[in-house]
Amino acid sequence: MHDVTTAAALTMDLRDYDFYLFTDDHDGHDRVAHRAGPTGYHLATLKATTLIDHAPNSPVEADGDPVPSVTLPEAIRHLDTSGRAFLIFAGAATTRAEILYRRYDGQLGHVTPIW
Repeated sequence: MHDVTTAAALTMDLRDYDFYLFTDDHDGHDRVAHRAGPTGYHLATLKATTLIDHAPNSPVEADGDPVPSVTLPEAIRHLDTSGRAFLIFAGAATTRAEILYRRYDGQLGHVTPIW
């Protein structure tokens, strides 16, 4: 993994986030670092072909599958039925990475890129 991915994992730790959406400066693709797996971090991307090579000593593992492309109502249904804390998806209208998550108060939060 290159430095921006490691920086995303560090940002997650410093801010106590479960996930972190960012645009990779290297190739301009949206990526989401999130907590999972044996290393503690995974990296989700919109397209499997945009996964970057990762160093053997990297704390971040790349997800093998691209995230689903769904509308926001479909994402809400999927999150409600899955029981997961958050869902990473490609917005069907924007084709950008988005995250739908269950907030501490039980309501839903929605994270999208600003630019």
